[in-house]
Amino acid sequence: MTETELLDMARARTNSKIGFYIHASVFVLVMLVLFAINYLSSPNKAWSLYPFLGWGLGVAIHGVVAIGVFASGFKDRMLQAELTRVKSEQGTHA
Repeated sequence: MTETELLDMARARTNSKIGFYIHASVFVLVMLVLFAINYLSSPNKAWSLYPFLGWGLGVAIHGVVAIGVFASGFKDRMLQAELTRVKSEQGTHA
């Protein structure tokens, strides 16, 4: 890979991680407000757990994609394997 391609890849990964951190921060702040509203308005009903679980699942999936398995080069390894396969097929057809 060229230096420009490596820089573009690093930039994309950094942007992905920053996007996740922003998503997680907004999630925490909104959930704190919702839990406070829930506690003050109807402490006997835990309705704030529903958005916590739904949105929390979305934040968790975002984290796995941005920081977890897929960010650790999984896509790059798949791309390299496919490129190798395509090159070998081109060699057999030539």
